[in-house]
Formats: sequence, C-alpha cells, structure tokens
Amino acid sequence: MIFEKQDILGEGLNVDLCEDPSCFVFENCDFNFSDSVKIKGRLTLTGELVYFRGDITASIILTCARCLKYFNSLIQTAIQVDFLPRENKPDEEEIELEASDLDIYYYDNVSISLFEPVRDQLIISIPIKPLCNANCSGLCPHCGQNLNEKKCKCPDDIKIDPRLTPLEKLKHLKEKQ
Repeated sequence: MIFEKQDILGEGLNVDLCEDPSCFVFENCDFNFSDSVKIKGRLTLTGELVYFRGDITASIILTCARCLKYFNSLIQTAIQVDFLPRENKPDEEEIELEASDLDIYYYDNVSISLFEPVRDQLIISIPIKPLCNANCSGLCPHCGQNLNEKKCKCPDDIKIDPRLTPLEKLKHLKEKQ
C-alpha cells in the first residue's frame, strides 16, 4: 500500500489492492476480518498535492449489541484523502482543526502510504451499535434467553423499578393510540 510519487503520472495511477487483514492492527476492538480488505481507486498528483479517491470493501465479524451472537457484516465505504509533503505539516503546537483538515495526511516527498487513511476509514465505518438485524429481540433481561431463538418463560409483569413507573404509563398511553 506504499506508492512512489514518481509513479503517479499525469493521468494518475489506478490502485486495485487486496490486502491481508493481518497488516491492519486494531487495538481494543471487538471485531475480526473474515476476508481480505479490497481497496480500489486512483492516486492523482497535482503539483505537490497527491490525492486518492476510491472505495474500500471489507467483510468483518461483529458481535450483536442485543443478542451477543457473532455475525458477518460487509463494509463498503468511499475514501477521499489528500496527501501533502511532510514539510508542510504544522508544528506540534496546538492548532484548531477545520473539517477539511481531517482528510489530510502527509508523505515524505518520495512515497505515499495508503495504510493509515484506509485503517482510519475502516474504523469509522464500523457501526457503534452493531445489530445482527434491525428486528433483533435481544436477550431476556431476567433469564438471559436469546429471544430470537425462542420466547422465554418469564412472566410479562415482572416487577419494574418504581423509578421507571412514569415511563411504563407513557408506554401504555402510546399503545392505546
């Protein structure tokens, strides 16, 4: 995923990669890749600015936030990043970032690495609350039965925390409508 600046000619350089997921290290993440990460796009050089426009496709294994079952999820996301020479990088002192600064990466005047922007794009594409399906019933809060597989034997009128009684009344009002 490293490209030489000199190889990016006037019309740009087509990129079509199929990377092993082991080259991406994600710390403290609860997902795994189930297949290669595919990157397809174009690197273009304009003066000192190198920009990449393309798409990333990856298949990952997530844990459902409701029923705790593993499921496969396909990530398909667009990526648009700009690369500037490292000497244009601001000093380490505090600076205020603009929205446009978030898609800027730096290169060492010779080679451009797509690793960091691809990794960042994969991270922000993973859902915060992954669900195996939108209608997942989750687990029974009392016995732990997966309600997608079968209904549990817990009574429906289990004592509710008294502080939540006003919400229960609101629920019944909405059901009557």
